[in-house]
Amino acid sequence: MNAGLRGINVRACAYLYSVLCAYLHHGRLLLWEMVEMKVIYVAGAYRGKSENEVYENIHHARTEALKLWKQGWCVICPHLNSAFMGGMNDADIFLQGGLEILRRCDAIYLLKGWEKSKGANAELDEAIKLGKDIYYE
Repeated sequence: MNAGLRGINVRACAYLYSVLCAYLHHGRLLLWEMVEMKVIYVAGAYRGKSENEVYENIHHARTEALKLWKQGWCVICPHLNSAFMGGMNDADIFLQGGLEILRRCDAIYLLKGWEKSKGANAELDEAIKLGKDIYYE
């Protein structure tokens, strides 16, 4: 890992991003808005029986992630983080990485059909263990 990035976590990144967000009113910059955004992790099926099913799962996660962004969440969507990387690494490394990211989030959002996903079940178990807020599609 790059030594310069060590110690940076998702919540810090979300906060820094929100500090940098300015909003316009009638074409003028009024003020810098400092809002601490809650970070939510999108969990659901990734794998599929075909490449098309994988694509559909990624697209579904992306669609829901966009809805969450519009609601004011800072969204972590692991489907997009590792899109179409199947076979490039052991599947468990992606799950372990996802669990590490989840530990740094405030909440988890479970997509429809999450019950069929080994990874989403592990992510929910971790979220419960850590007392994260849990939301369902």
